[in-house]
Amino acid sequence: MTELMSKKVLIANCGTLGNPSKMPGFSYGLPARINCNIGGKLALNKLSTCFYCYADNRNNYAYPSVKKSQTNRLSKLDNLPLWTVSMIQLINRECKRINEFYFRWFDSGDIQGMSHLLAIIEIANKLPNVKFWLPTKEYNLVANLDIEVPDNLVIRVSHPMLNLVFKPGKYSNTSSVLNADNMHKAANLCPAPKQGNSCLECRKCWNKSIDDISYKLH
Repeated sequence: MTELMSKKVLIANCGTLGNPSKMPGFSYGLPARINCNIGGKLALNKLSTCFYCYADNRNNYAYPSVKKSQTNRLSKLDNLPLWTVSMIQLINRECKRINEFYFRWFDSGDIQGMSHLLAIIEIANKLPNVKFWLPTKEYNLVANLDIEVPDNLVIRVSHPMLNLVFKPGKYSNTSSVLNADNMHKAANLCPAPKQGNSCLECRKCWNKSIDDISYKLH
């Protein structure tokens, strides 16, 4: 049985959790652009969604304290086994503390490799009471994944280009970014822009039965 660690030790092992006001529960973000394998390349293309990345030195993500937290979290991945065990305990503890069991991976940044993705799957397996949403542009990692993804983890593959949506069946769960002139392409539209830029009661992103979700460009 894994020894329970104090919150101070857990944070030292994996960094702090984010608590975005828009969403329920907690999140975990890494530095954007430079540390996004696919996204960093897409950010140079004006037709891509990553060119408009809200986490690339914009809004709250421009604050030095936020950048410092993201960089600190990234460094903790050097010891992935310790990071994994610590994340399991920290997420479980913090979700219980606020009685909210929805968690978002990567409100900034993305998966850092297959071992990182497998660690995230292990965390989901160990915390079946928590609903996890993982948006990603690491297409090859998702395509080459050869283990079962637990029901409480939605890996939602994001379309690389603005105003385009994936064909049905390309991936199990997908998302797109549309501007005002292309909202008619949305099968399921994120309601946040019409409700104070907040999820409120919506949990579509965490729902595996919803194949595709579209977000309005912001």
